Amino acid sequence: MLPLPGTDERLWFNDLSVSIHDRFLAKIHKKEDAVTLQVGPIEMRDMMLEAKPRFF
Repeated sequence: MLPLPGTDERLWFNDLSVSIHDRFLAKIHKKEDAVTLQVGPIEMRDMMLEAKPRFF
């Protein structure tokens, strides 16, 4: 179990993930050296991709 209050580990699309207060937060991608994160609205994702494309 994770030490942060309200967090837990659970399956998300058959992969182990981290949730906080019953909402998906993150998971490690199996096929790539990457992490999937919940970032908020799609506009925020687009802004992060444009600012640092190699990072995101």
